[in-house]
Amino acid sequence: MNENLKSIIGIILSLIILYLLIKGTFKVLKWLINLFITNKKEQIDLSNLNAQELVSNQIKGDLGKQNKSSVFTKFFQNILLILMLPVYFIGKIIAKICYALQDHCPKCDSTEIKHISTQELDRWQGSKKVREKLASGKIKEKYVNATYVLRRRIYQCNKCGYSYHRDNKEEK
Repeated sequence: MNENLKSIIGIILSLIILYLLIKGTFKVLKWLINLFITNKKEQIDLSNLNAQELVSNQIKGDLGKQNKSSVFTKFFQNILLILMLPVYFIGKIIAKICYALQDHCPKCDSTEIKHISTQELDRWQGSKKVREKLASGKIKEKYVNATYVLRRRIYQCNKCGYSYHRDNKEEK
């Protein structure tokens, strides 16, 4: 279980780092765009123009701004799509891992499960291999006596009422 927890924490930390990288990338892109786009407005000499030419010049200017903004909008939407697809897929993978780690009812696949009781089925003496690091830096292997317990945990689904059990071997 510790390895699963470590891997989940590693995934979460990598997602946070990925988020910060994407956020920084967008800030740099925004800075570059603001650097190269000038907001100079063209001055039109209004003394020689009649009303119809004034309206046509204004419409041309508005259309140019709309085309320019729509090109930038499409460009940034494409960049956002490219950058966010990995985040989306990583989120899906994390959701599936979390779903797989949850307890599910074998009958209706519900996650609403309650623990009813625990029974001790068996207890026995055994030995296990232990590695010990000595002061000299060498590693010594030895066998140590240990007590093992077989426990049966009984669960019941809150939705369908189905009862089931799981047997776990634990070191005491």
